[in-house]
Amino acid sequence: MEFSLPPSIVDHIAGYTWEKDDMGLSLNDVYRLTQGAQTRYLKIASRYHAPELEGEAARIRWLGAYLPVPQVVDFASDEQGAYLLMTAVPGKMACDEIFRDRIPEVVAALADGLRQFHAAPIGDCPFNKRRRVQLEEARQRLQKGLVNVDEFEQQWQGRSVVSLYEELRRMQPDDEDLVLTHGDFCLPNMLIDPATMAVTGFIDLGRAGISDRYTDLALTARSLGYNWGRQYIPLLFDAYGIGPDPDKMAFYLLLDEFF
Repeated sequence: MEFSLPPSIVDHIAGYTWEKDDMGLSLNDVYRLTQGAQTRYLKIASRYHAPELEGEAARIRWLGAYLPVPQVVDFASDEQGAYLLMTAVPGKMACDEIFRDRIPEVVAALADGLRQFHAAPIGDCPFNKRRRVQLEEARQRLQKGLVNVDEFEQQWQGRSVVSLYEELRRMQPDDEDLVLTHGDFCLPNMLIDPATMAVTGFIDLGRAGISDRYTDLALTARSLGYNWGRQYIPLLFDAYGIGPDPDKMAFYLLLDEFF
């Protein structure tokens, strides 16, 4: 490893075996640590991304009162960056190959996971991810040159990021159906027990907060189509109990491209 760890983190992971975890698209380095039957995960952020990782730690602590999420073992920061040590959540990612012959059951679990998240109370939630806030965050990322248009979906290729942001502003829905949202509810971020097909937990929670439920529904549907096939998307909405809103789907999918 080309970094040193804060003493408190070192104390917690003494004797653990390290393995780099490359699953997902995290901006942080993620390591799976094992010692016997015990597993922990360590996220390491650069100094530039340290505030985001600190925000994830705060979200995990708050969400733990309502939902099955990791527990924060320790959080520390120094001049190099930030370090978040967490317990592991049991289960398999909803995109795991073990579920290939059970996709309708996976879809039912995804819908249940969405309902669990969206049913959590938001009266005292300190994390505001309403549309106005997310649009401002997108604008700031645009100004800082952090939006990579080359990674946009095919329909947006060849467009300037400025024109896409202006289109995003024009696409804003008229209303917000506010609930507690995960913010990045894709299949790798929800875990399922293969024996029972029950939801066992949620991970990668750095974008959680109060937002329109389509913040999650749009991203879950896209991830479901990518991992298991678009033919299952109508089943997701049926299982969740809502009819798809094409305008909100389009808006939140384009908004996600800025993050």
